[in-house]
Amino acid sequence: MPERLPEPHYGPDAAVRRVRQNGEIKWRGDVAFISSALIGQTAGPEETEGGGWLVRFCDVPLGAIHLDQRKLRRPDMVRRSKAPQNRIEP
Repeated sequence: MPERLPEPHYGPDAAVRRVRQNGEIKWRGDVAFISSALIGQTAGPEETEGGGWLVRFCDVPLGAIHLDQRKLRRPDMVRRSKAPQNRIEP
């Protein structure tokens, strides 16, 4: 195993940000909490068709930036807000 993993690669449309010591990234003149598990790593917010921002770590979608609350909404919450799911809960 390498001592340090290589930096993740994000596409040209990603607005790459490094996660700060408090788990936040600087975003549009403010900050948004991403995750304390990613401190020191880079995250790649990408604009969606609807004008929102989906944050990824490598290939993993973490959630959408919710600017009013200055934090991420989980990916399952993002999917629910786009289209209702027709499934029966156990």
